[in-house]
Amino acid sequence: MVKRNNLAYHDSYLQYFERLAIHNWLFPESKLHFIGFDENDGILKPVTSQPVIEVDKGGTDAEQQGRAKEAEQAARAHMQALGFRKVMVNGQEDWYHPESGTVVEDLHSENVVLDKNRRAVVFDPTIYTVPKIGSALERALIREGLLNPANAAAPPAF
Repeated sequence: MVKRNNLAYHDSYLQYFERLAIHNWLFPESKLHFIGFDENDGILKPVTSQPVIEVDKGGTDAEQQGRAKEAEQAARAHMQALGFRKVMVNGQEDWYHPESGTVVEDLHSENVVLDKNRRAVVFDPTIYTVPKIGSALERALIREGLLNPANAAAPPAF
């Protein structure tokens, strides 16, 4: 699959490529391959390719819902194995890595599927490297004791 990123969630090309590298480390099954740039309205947009993953979409609605829940559970287990901690932000599950400051969002049933080997494959997550100052995420991290308010605006140490 080939797709063009509109850069809506990125402040710079550097930030985009940092997040692409983090995505590829976290989710190698859906690794993004940089192809080049496409010009659109005078703006260069990154173009990537991503493997097509074969999934079982058949069955009843109940079977499909069961696979969606299983995929989300597998994604949770994957994130926990990598040292991420679940944080609830505005009723949504986000994942925070306390050592790197990396945040991963959007691991819901439309972005996580099971491959033929029943492994979670994540597509199109939102990745941040530092929560925005004053954001709901920052407040949730402070509330849950995962972020020290005195260091909230400081970049993570790698």
